Amino acid sequence: MLAIFDHPFSRGSVHITSLDTIVYPSLDPSYFSHPLDLYVISQAMLYIQQVACIAPLFTHLKDGGHISKEGFYELNDENMKVFVKKNFTSKYHPMGTCAMVQGIRVV
Repeated sequence: MLAIFDHPFSRGSVHITSLDTIVYPSLDPSYFSHPLDLYVISQAMLYIQQVACIAPLFTHLKDGGHISKEGFYELNDENMKVFVKKNFTSKYHPMGTCAMVQGIRVV
């Protein structure tokens, strides 16, 4: 189980750093620059922790749903923000947009 935040309030930036097309742009995702983002993902993590300990799900999870990965510890309001900042990763999923126009051919 994982928490995904699809619509953050934080806004990052992308800047072209060179005229050379091989040089990557400068990316700054600015994760958690808006305080509400950290609050929302922290609450989602606390909820996941609760759900993992509810029967019958916990009977199918390692250590009854109390261990998710090495280094994991029980989360609470005091340690949650540190845990989220340390373990947060992007769900890198590249996509783009392309205008799709349905053509009508008039003969």
